[in-house]
Amino acid sequence: REKKAKRSGSGSAEVGAVNAIGEDDFYAKSAEFIVWLREARGGLSLSEIRSSEARRLFAKFVKKWNRGSLASKFYAGIAATDIASNERSKHQWKFKVNAAEEAKLIEAKDSVHVMTASAS
Repeated sequence: REKKAKRSGSGSAEVGAVNAIGEDDFYAKSAEFIVWLREARGGLSLSEIRSSEARRLFAKFVKKWNRGSLASKFYAGIAATDIASNERSKHQWKFKVNAAEEAKLIEAKDSVHVMTASAS
């Protein structure tokens, strides 16, 4: 028998083989939500919608998550460092970097991802 998802809390309840989440897990699952918005909602970005709309869409995301109907990559976890800055915000930053600096930035991003992914 499946356990019911918690409406609030840390998201520690399980539904089948899926760790259930609640609407209060917005920050914990923000990377997954951002990717879901982009893929399922035609490239939609958080910066394009009001907070009330973001809450409504996150509630839909939570229902899909708890039903286990999302792609496996969402349950495996998506690191915030895996999301390009232009996916988190539509703002176009104008940093001037050369190829060597760009390579160092990518290396640092990869290093942070490895360290944080192995810690969880």
